[in-house]
Amino acid sequence: MKKAVILFSGQGAQFDGMGLDFYQADPDFQAGIARATQLTGLPLLKIFQNSQQASTLELQPALTAFAYNVYQLLARDLKLEVGGALGLSLGEYPALIASRALSEQAGLELVKKRAQYMEAEVAQKPGAMLAVLKPELAELERLCVKCSTPEEGVWIANYNAPKQVVVGGHKPAVDRLAQALAAANKKVIALNVAGAFHTPLFSTSEQQLKQAVVQIEWQEPGFTVFSNTIEAPFTKANLAKILPRQVAAPTHFATCLSQIVAQEKPDVLLEIGPGDALSKFARQIAKKIPRYRLDTWEHYQATLAELRN
Repeated sequence: MKKAVILFSGQGAQFDGMGLDFYQADPDFQAGIARATQLTGLPLLKIFQNSQQASTLELQPALTAFAYNVYQLLARDLKLEVGGALGLSLGEYPALIASRALSEQAGLELVKKRAQYMEAEVAQKPGAMLAVLKPELAELERLCVKCSTPEEGVWIANYNAPKQVVVGGHKPAVDRLAQALAAANKKVIALNVAGAFHTPLFSTSEQQLKQAVVQIEWQEPGFTVFSNTIEAPFTKANLAKILPRQVAAPTHFATCLSQIVAQEKPDVLLEIGPGDALSKFARQIAKKIPRYRLDTWEHYQATLAELRN
């Protein structure tokens, strides 16, 4: 039996029509999406169809439902030992639901609240984000401080991989940083995002989530799920403290992947969710471990065929 670490992608790689091929092909996926539609009160199929135009309020529950139900198919179809899971940002929620740290209903309800809080804060505090390629972290941190003012800040938001980090903050500060990086011949990519996620711009969402999580009955995760926020596993005791912090604190995907690979020694890495960004990050961190993406029915079936052999 192969041992797998599951990677759950976050918001940003969604594509129009995501999940519809699974829905058309598999009755269990259909039933799962119907259940999630009832739990969230959202038209998930319509959101799948037009996900690139969807609001944060719509998209976060839809992505969570998609990822969790693909995981359910994987658990049904393959004899795998799940050594652990790692989600990027929003991806921590389907990872935690899959681990039974919280129920599907509680997880989707919490994601919906998270999305509501974050969408409201985006409207009040518009932000921007940049991917920085081949960064020199000490210099980048210095430039973030230099390009910030008391009113307008920019911070490192995502430590994704050795060759990529993401910065975010108030747009004028991000623009100043982009100019400074261009002058230093550093390549940057502007990200098409609604706000500066994982920065202090989401401090109000953090406070609101602190109130929301106290109503949840947490369980000990059934397998290891690493927190991007504290670079250590979630536990029943720390979940309610960490998840509110997550929206306003930087993610540390690279460090967490290194740690979970060293700890669990998986045979394969399986990425669930739209796109293959996490597989590309993993290629920089755990080159020798085979990686598979499960974002479409075609990729899912190809992965099943290969792993069964």
